[in-house]
Amino acid sequence: MNFFLYDSAEFRSKPFLEGGVRVGYNWDFGKREVALYGRNITNKKVITGGIDFNNRTAFVNDPRIIGVEFRAEL
Repeated sequence: MNFFLYDSAEFRSKPFLEGGVRVGYNWDFGKREVALYGRNITNKKVITGGIDFNNRTAFVNDPRIIGVEFRAEL
């Protein structure tokens, strides 16, 4: 992964895989739904980009997130 528009060995990283999953159930002809989801299930912490100033600031991906969601049509 290259962080900037120009090529430089210092601003490169290895490729990474960030997985996600969602399992749900709906009823009442799709008007109601409940689901369990997970983001970044591999829980890998990697640098995804940066700002090229003198301090060489970098930013990282989001941590693992697990949650439940509910949707209802009125």
